[in-house]
Amino acid sequence: MLYRGQSPGRRAKLHLLGDRLEASYSRRPGEAANELEGHFELGGDRLRAIKYLRLAANTAGRRFERQAVEILEHALEFVSKLPEAERTLNEIEILDKLAAIYTVLGEDVSPQIRGPKA
Repeated sequence: MLYRGQSPGRRAKLHLLGDRLEASYSRRPGEAANELEGHFELGGDRLRAIKYLRLAANTAGRRFERQAVEILEHALEFVSKLPEAERTLNEIEILDKLAAIYTVLGEDVSPQIRGPKA
């Protein structure tokens, strides 16, 4: 709630912290992927939010496949809002990762991912 009450200029200053955090974890970004994603999501930087959602999913995927699925599906929500030039490759890479996880889990692809029946 406190965040939403801030002016856009104040929010931008708060997200400088995200830039600094990103720089400080440049050699080990997986350690702060969730926090970085949150900064960039709130700041409207969809490409960087997607980057850290994917990194968080990779980290979770090594331990918790279902958590990775949730993270990647969240990333797909951002991808759908990107311009087409940026959307296509990001969407393909995320869907590919989801397919691999579903294969490991031995499950059918989520209806959200599969899309409407023809």
